[in-house]
Amino acid sequence: MEGNRFPEGYEQNPNYKYHIAVIYFIHNCKLALFVKSYNNKVFVTRVVEHTLAGMSLTVGDAILDVDSVPVTTVTDVSNAIHAGLRKNGFITLVIEQPNHPLAAAYVRHALMTDKSVEMDLPLAPDVIDICKEECKRMKRNPDLKPNQNILKYRDDKPRLINQRIQINEKTEDIPIACEDNPALLMKVPVKYAINQ
Repeated sequence: MEGNRFPEGYEQNPNYKYHIAVIYFIHNCKLALFVKSYNNKVFVTRVVEHTLAGMSLTVGDAILDVDSVPVTTVTDVSNAIHAGLRKNGFITLVIEQPNHPLAAAYVRHALMTDKSVEMDLPLAPDVIDICKEECKRMKRNPDLKPNQNILKYRDDKPRLINQRIQINEKTEDIPIACEDNPALLMKVPVKYAINQ
């Protein structure tokens, strides 16, 4: 990649590889670019297949500039991409990708960092309407009786053993970690067996 394409004052790091990505505007094709800013770099956090961003970018890519304009915030990237696609029909991005385990670990850390405060989202409007209707119904009839009793009585016919719900005592819950970008995966060290 040409050295003059890098943002002014930017020093290349040997732990990363650099290339230029091109995104073309294709009618009726979504951009679907999810990014976040971390330490003055904009990282791609998610890529959807068969979209404009999915054809050129991968998770963990750092966008350094858009059409030779340096970008450091999500707003910069969004504005530059939309303006470039409207004006020219395509944009070029300088992309930084990790090329070393330490760089991959830094990118993983940047992707996991969450600066946003958790929001307490309101209930959906239809749920609110249903709750209001149910409250009104319960106020109209405070002595509502269930249609069917869920309790069992002594004179009920018992179920056969094979018809009862059974819980396996040896069940385990094992979480499986996954990574969207294989370049960010780390090798697991091999344990060697000692012959005695």
